[in-house]
Amino acid sequence: MKVSVKQDAPVDRLLINDIKEALRSAAPFTDNDSWDNLVVVTENPAELHSEASEPTTEKINLEPVAPELEPLDEKSPNAQGFVRQTQPRNAEASKLLIDSIKIPKPLTIEIARKETRLMADLLAEHPQIEVVRETLELGSFRVTDDAGNQLLIERKRCASEDVDDDFESSMKKGGQLFDMAARLKFEVDNSDHQVIPILILEGNLHTKASTLLIQQLDGAISYLAAVQRISVLTSLNANHSAYMIAKLAGHFIEGSYEPSVSRGPKPKTLFNQKIHVLESIPGVSTHIAETLLERFGSIKAIAAASQGELARVKGVGLKRAREISDVLGR
Repeated sequence: MKVSVKQDAPVDRLLINDIKEALRSAAPFTDNDSWDNLVVVTENPAELHSEASEPTTEKINLEPVAPELEPLDEKSPNAQGFVRQTQPRNAEASKLLIDSIKIPKPLTIEIARKETRLMADLLAEHPQIEVVRETLELGSFRVTDDAGNQLLIERKRCASEDVDDDFESSMKKGGQLFDMAARLKFEVDNSDHQVIPILILEGNLHTKASTLLIQQLDGAISYLAAVQRISVLTSLNANHSAYMIAKLAGHFIEGSYEPSVSRGPKPKTLFNQKIHVLESIPGVSTHIAETLLERFGSIKAIAAASQGELARVKGVGLKRAREISDVLGR
Protein backbone atom coordinates (compact mmCIF):
# COMPACT_ATOMS: atom_id res chain seq x y z
CA MET A 1 0.00 0.00 0.00
CA LYS A 2 1.39 3.39 -1.00
CA VAL A 3 0.11 6.75 0.26
CA SER A 4 0.85 10.05 -1.40
CA VAL A 5 -0.58 13.52 -0.83
CA LYS A 6 -0.60 16.42 -3.26
CA GLN A 7 1.48 19.18 -1.70
CA ASP A 8 0.39 22.56 -3.04
CA ALA A 9 1.38 24.08 0.31
CA PRO A 10 3.22 22.91 3.46
CA VAL A 11 1.39 19.86 4.79
CA ASP A 12 -0.20 20.20 8.21
CA ARG A 13 1.05 17.57 10.65
CA LEU A 14 -2.54 16.92 11.64
CA LEU A 15 -3.02 15.53 8.13
CA ILE A 16 0.00 13.29 8.58
CA ASN A 17 -1.42 12.01 11.85
CA ASP A 18 -4.78 11.33 10.16
CA ILE A 19 -3.01 9.27 7.51
CA LYS A 20 -1.14 7.31 10.16
CA GLU A 21 -4.35 6.55 12.03
CA ALA A 22 -5.99 5.40 8.79
CA LEU A 23 -3.08 3.08 8.10
CA ARG A 24 -3.29 1.62 11.56
CA SER A 25 -7.00 0.97 11.19
CA ALA A 26 -6.43 -0.74 7.83
CA ALA A 27 -3.74 -3.13 9.08
CA PRO A 28 -3.30 -5.32 12.20
CA PHE A 29 -0.75 -3.19 14.02
CA THR A 30 -0.52 -2.31 17.69
CA ASP A 31 0.10 1.11 19.18
CA ASN A 32 3.69 0.06 19.92
CA ASP A 33 4.56 -0.20 16.23
CA SER A 34 6.76 2.69 15.10
CA TRP A 35 5.92 4.80 12.09
CA ASP A 36 9.07 3.56 10.34
CA ASN A 37 8.02 -0.08 10.81
CA LEU A 38 4.56 0.78 9.57
CA VAL A 39 5.99 2.30 6.37
CA VAL A 40 8.29 -0.71 5.82
CA VAL A 41 5.47 -3.21 6.19
CA THR A 42 3.04 -1.33 3.95
CA GLU A 43 5.71 -1.20 1.25
CA ASN A 44 6.07 -4.99 1.48
CA PRO A 45 2.60 -6.57 1.24
CA ALA A 46 4.02 -10.11 1.45
CA GLU A 47 5.46 -9.38 4.87
CA LEU A 48 2.14 -7.89 5.93
CA HIS A 49 0.21 -11.03 4.89
CA SER A 50 2.74 -13.38 6.50
CA GLU A 51 2.51 -11.66 9.89
CA ALA A 52 -1.21 -10.90 9.97
CA SER A 53 -3.74 -13.57 10.93
CA GLU A 54 -6.15 -12.28 8.28
CA PRO A 55 -5.04 -10.19 5.28
CA THR A 56 -6.74 -6.84 4.97
CA THR A 57 -8.54 -5.82 1.80
CA GLU A 58 -9.49 -2.29 2.87
CA LYS A 59 -8.19 0.43 0.57
CA ILE A 60 -7.52 4.04 1.45
CA ASN A 61 -8.25 6.65 -1.17
CA LEU A 62 -6.37 9.87 -0.54
CA GLU A 63 -6.36 11.36 -4.04
CA PRO A 64 -5.15 13.48 -5.66
CA VAL A 65 -1.73 11.84 -5.88
CA ALA A 66 1.56 13.73 -5.96
CA PRO A 67 4.93 13.74 -4.12
CA GLU A 68 5.26 11.28 -1.26
CA LEU A 69 5.33 12.47 2.36
CA GLU A 70 8.46 11.93 4.35
CA PRO A 71 7.89 9.62 7.31
CA LEU A 72 7.47 11.41 10.64
CA ASP A 73 9.49 9.94 13.49
CA GLU A 74 6.96 9.43 16.27
CA LYS A 75 9.75 9.05 18.82
CA SER A 76 10.92 12.63 18.31
CA PRO A 77 9.88 15.11 21.04
CA ASN A 78 8.24 17.41 18.47
CA ALA A 79 6.03 14.68 17.06
CA GLN A 80 5.05 13.38 20.49
CA GLY A 81 4.19 16.88 21.69
CA PHE A 82 2.10 17.62 18.64
CA VAL A 83 0.11 14.39 18.92
CA ARG A 84 -0.82 15.21 22.51
CA GLN A 85 -2.09 18.72 21.80
CA THR A 86 -5.03 20.49 20.10
CA GLN A 87 -8.20 18.50 19.67
CA PRO A 88 -8.32 16.33 22.84
CA ARG A 89 -7.22 19.25 24.99
CA ASN A 90 -9.64 21.64 23.33
CA ALA A 91 -12.50 19.29 24.10
CA GLU A 92 -11.31 18.98 27.70
CA ALA A 93 -11.05 22.78 28.06
CA SER A 94 -14.56 23.22 26.65
CA LYS A 95 -15.95 21.00 29.42
CA LEU A 96 -14.43 22.98 32.30
CA LEU A 97 -17.17 24.03 34.71
CA ILE A 98 -16.74 27.61 35.86
CA ASP A 99 -19.24 27.20 38.70
CA SER A 100 -17.06 24.41 40.15
CA ILE A 101 -14.36 26.94 41.18
CA LYS A 102 -14.34 27.57 44.92
CA ILE A 103 -14.82 31.30 45.55
CA PRO A 104 -15.36 32.02 49.27
CA LYS A 105 -17.21 35.32 48.93
CA PRO A 106 -19.05 37.32 46.27
CA LEU A 107 -16.92 39.33 43.86
CA THR A 108 -17.49 41.66 40.94
CA ILE A 109 -15.77 41.32 37.58
CA GLU A 110 -15.96 44.43 35.43
CA ILE A 111 -15.97 43.56 31.73
CA ALA A 112 -15.05 46.01 28.99
CA ARG A 113 -17.81 46.77 26.51
CA LYS A 114 -15.52 45.59 23.72
CA GLU A 115 -15.63 42.05 25.15
CA THR A 116 -17.99 39.43 23.74
CA ARG A 117 -21.34 38.54 25.29
CA LEU A 118 -20.15 34.93 25.46
CA MET A 119 -17.43 35.82 27.98
CA ALA A 120 -19.92 37.72 30.15
CA ASP A 121 -22.37 34.82 30.07
CA LEU A 122 -19.70 32.25 30.91
CA LEU A 123 -18.43 34.19 33.93
CA ALA A 124 -21.98 34.86 35.12
CA GLU A 125 -22.52 31.10 35.47
CA HIS A 126 -20.71 31.24 38.82
CA PRO A 127 -23.13 32.11 41.65
CA GLN A 128 -20.46 34.16 43.47
CA ILE A 129 -19.56 36.31 40.45
CA GLU A 130 -21.40 39.48 39.50
CA VAL A 131 -20.65 40.65 35.98
CA VAL A 132 -20.78 44.39 35.28
CA ARG A 133 -20.27 45.97 31.87
CA GLU A 134 -18.02 49.04 32.04
CA THR A 135 -16.02 51.30 29.75
CA LEU A 136 -12.55 50.30 30.90
CA GLU A 137 -9.56 52.42 29.97
CA LEU A 138 -7.24 49.47 30.54
CA GLY A 139 -7.77 45.74 30.22
CA SER A 140 -10.68 43.56 29.17
CA PHE A 141 -11.50 42.53 32.76
CA ARG A 142 -10.96 44.25 36.10
CA VAL A 143 -11.29 42.95 39.64
CA THR A 144 -10.81 45.24 42.66
CA ASP A 145 -10.33 43.99 46.22
CA ASP A 146 -11.39 45.66 49.48
CA ALA A 147 -8.07 47.50 49.76
CA GLY A 148 -8.36 49.01 46.28
CA ASN A 149 -5.77 46.73 44.65
CA GLN A 150 -6.60 45.77 41.08
CA LEU A 151 -6.30 42.71 38.87
CA LEU A 152 -6.26 43.85 35.22
CA ILE A 153 -6.64 41.14 32.57
CA GLU A 154 -6.34 41.70 28.84
CA ARG A 155 -7.61 38.91 26.54
CA LYS A 156 -6.23 38.55 23.03
CA ARG A 157 -7.48 35.88 20.68
CA CYS A 158 -5.14 34.03 18.32
CA ALA A 159 -7.51 33.79 15.36
CA SER A 160 -7.04 32.93 11.70
CA GLU A 161 -9.44 35.68 10.67
CA ASP A 162 -8.80 39.41 11.18
CA VAL A 163 -10.69 40.37 14.35
CA ASP A 164 -10.34 43.44 16.56
CA ASP A 165 -9.01 41.56 19.60
CA ASP A 166 -6.59 39.35 17.66
CA PHE A 167 -3.03 39.32 19.01
CA GLU A 168 -1.39 39.41 15.59
CA SER A 169 -3.66 42.21 14.31
CA SER A 170 -3.01 44.33 17.40
CA MET A 171 0.74 44.09 16.72
CA LYS A 172 0.30 45.47 13.21
CA LYS A 173 -2.44 48.09 13.65
CA GLY A 174 -0.51 51.16 14.73
CA GLY A 175 1.26 49.33 17.54
CA GLN A 176 -1.95 48.95 19.59
CA LEU A 177 -0.52 46.02 21.54
CA PHE A 178 2.58 47.89 22.66
CA ASP A 179 0.61 51.04 23.46
CA MET A 180 -1.67 48.94 25.69
CA ALA A 181 1.36 47.38 27.38
CA ALA A 182 2.98 50.78 28.01
CA ARG A 183 -0.21 52.15 29.58
CA LEU A 184 -0.52 49.06 31.79
CA LYS A 185 3.09 49.48 32.92
CA PHE A 186 2.49 53.16 33.69
CA GLU A 187 -0.57 52.26 35.77
CA VAL A 188 1.44 49.68 37.71
CA ASP A 189 4.26 52.15 38.41
CA ASN A 190 2.08 55.13 39.33
CA SER A 191 -1.06 53.76 40.95
CA ASP A 192 -1.77 54.48 44.60
CA HIS A 193 -2.51 50.76 45.00
CA GLN A 194 -1.10 47.49 43.77
CA VAL A 195 -1.96 46.57 40.17
CA ILE A 196 -1.44 43.10 38.68
CA PRO A 197 -1.39 43.09 34.84
CA ILE A 198 -2.09 39.81 33.02
CA LEU A 199 -2.39 39.00 29.32
CA ILE A 200 -4.29 35.86 28.26
CA LEU A 201 -3.49 34.55 24.75
CA GLU A 202 -6.44 32.46 23.63
CA GLY A 203 -5.72 29.81 21.00
CA ASN A 204 -2.54 28.57 19.32
CA LEU A 205 -0.67 31.75 18.42
CA HIS A 206 2.10 30.19 16.35
CA THR A 207 -0.32 28.07 14.31
CA LYS A 208 -2.97 30.74 13.72
CA ALA A 209 -0.69 33.70 12.95
CA SER A 210 -0.47 34.03 9.18
CA THR A 211 1.61 37.13 8.40
CA LEU A 212 4.24 37.43 11.14
CA LEU A 213 7.32 35.28 11.66
CA ILE A 214 7.71 33.10 14.72
CA GLN A 215 10.62 35.23 15.92
CA GLN A 216 8.42 38.35 15.67
CA LEU A 217 5.68 36.73 17.77
CA ASP A 218 8.17 35.45 20.33
CA GLY A 219 9.86 38.83 20.45
CA ALA A 220 6.55 40.51 21.27
CA ILE A 221 5.79 38.03 24.05
CA SER A 222 9.31 38.39 25.45
CA TYR A 223 9.00 42.19 25.44
CA LEU A 224 5.65 42.09 27.25
CA ALA A 225 6.95 39.72 29.93
CA ALA A 226 10.53 40.90 30.48
CA VAL A 227 10.32 44.64 29.78
CA GLN A 228 6.73 45.60 30.57
CA ARG A 229 6.47 43.00 33.37
CA ILE A 230 3.10 41.67 32.20
CA SER A 231 2.34 38.05 33.04
CA VAL A 232 1.48 36.18 29.83
CA LEU A 233 -0.83 33.16 30.17
CA THR A 234 -2.34 30.92 27.48
CA SER A 235 -5.74 29.31 27.06
CA LEU A 236 -7.21 26.93 24.50
CA ASN A 237 -10.63 28.50 23.88
CA ALA A 238 -13.21 30.96 25.26
CA ASN A 239 -14.49 28.61 27.96
CA HIS A 240 -10.92 27.98 29.12
CA SER A 241 -10.26 31.75 29.23
CA ALA A 242 -13.39 32.36 31.32
CA TYR A 243 -12.37 29.54 33.67
CA MET A 244 -8.90 31.04 34.13
CA ILE A 245 -10.31 34.54 34.72
CA ALA A 246 -12.69 33.23 37.38
CA LYS A 247 -9.86 31.28 39.02
CA LEU A 248 -7.56 34.33 39.00
CA ALA A 249 -10.30 36.54 40.42
CA GLY A 250 -11.06 34.04 43.18
CA HIS A 251 -7.43 33.76 44.27
CA PHE A 252 -6.97 37.52 44.11
CA ILE A 253 -10.08 38.45 46.07
CA GLU A 254 -9.77 35.85 48.83
CA GLY A 255 -6.45 37.25 49.99
CA SER A 256 -4.04 34.77 48.44
CA TYR A 257 -2.36 37.80 46.88
CA GLU A 258 -0.22 39.89 49.21
CA PRO A 259 1.79 42.87 47.97
CA SER A 260 5.51 42.26 48.21
CA VAL A 261 7.38 44.26 50.82
CA SER A 262 11.00 45.19 50.25
CA ARG A 263 13.17 44.08 53.16
CA GLY A 264 16.57 44.75 51.67
CA PRO A 265 19.39 46.68 53.36
CA LYS A 266 18.65 50.27 54.34
CA PRO A 267 20.11 52.93 52.02
CA LYS A 268 23.39 54.43 53.18
CA THR A 269 23.67 57.71 51.26
CA LEU A 270 21.61 60.73 52.32
CA PHE A 271 20.02 61.07 48.87
CA ASN A 272 18.92 57.41 48.81
CA GLN A 273 17.57 57.75 52.35
CA LYS A 274 15.38 60.63 51.17
CA ILE A 275 14.23 58.52 48.21
CA HIS A 276 13.41 55.69 50.62
CA VAL A 277 11.26 58.02 52.76
CA LEU A 278 9.33 59.36 49.78
CA GLU A 279 8.79 55.87 48.34
CA SER A 280 6.88 54.93 51.50
CA ILE A 281 4.11 57.34 50.41
CA PRO A 282 1.32 55.53 48.47
CA GLY A 283 1.72 55.98 44.72
CA VAL A 284 5.22 57.48 44.87
CA SER A 285 7.63 55.47 42.76
CA THR A 286 11.41 55.81 42.70
CA HIS A 287 11.17 57.97 39.57
CA ILE A 288 8.59 60.33 41.11
CA ALA A 289 10.64 60.56 44.33
CA GLU A 290 13.72 61.55 42.35
CA THR A 291 11.72 64.10 40.34
CA LEU A 292 10.34 65.67 43.53
CA LEU A 293 13.82 65.98 45.07
CA GLU A 294 15.20 67.49 41.87
CA ARG A 295 12.38 70.05 41.84
CA PHE A 296 12.29 71.01 45.56
CA GLY A 297 15.73 69.96 46.85
CA SER A 298 14.69 68.43 50.20
CA ILE A 299 11.88 66.60 51.98
CA LYS A 300 11.32 69.72 54.12
CA ALA A 301 10.71 71.79 50.98
CA ILE A 302 8.41 69.11 49.58
CA ALA A 303 6.41 69.14 52.85
CA ALA A 304 6.14 72.94 52.68
CA ALA A 305 4.96 72.97 49.06
CA SER A 306 1.29 73.51 48.28
CA GLN A 307 -0.79 70.79 46.68
CA GLY A 308 -0.92 72.85 43.49
CA GLU A 309 2.88 73.05 43.35
CA LEU A 310 3.18 69.32 43.96
CA ALA A 311 0.53 68.50 41.36
CA ARG A 312 2.43 70.39 38.67
CA VAL A 313 5.41 68.02 39.02
CA LYS A 314 5.37 65.53 36.16
CA GLY A 315 3.77 62.24 37.21
CA VAL A 316 2.27 63.52 40.46
CA GLY A 317 -1.19 64.96 39.80
CA LEU A 318 -3.77 66.24 42.31
CA LYS A 319 -4.62 62.89 43.90
CA ARG A 320 -1.02 61.99 44.61
CA ALA A 321 -0.27 65.56 45.71
CA ARG A 322 -2.94 65.25 48.42
CA GLU A 323 -1.39 61.94 49.56
CA ILE A 324 2.07 63.52 49.80
CA SER A 325 0.74 66.51 51.76
CA ASP A 326 -1.17 64.26 54.17
CA VAL A 327 1.80 61.95 54.86
CA LEU A 328 4.32 64.78 55.31
CA GLY A 329 2.13 66.51 57.86
CA ARG A 330 0.14 69.22 56.09
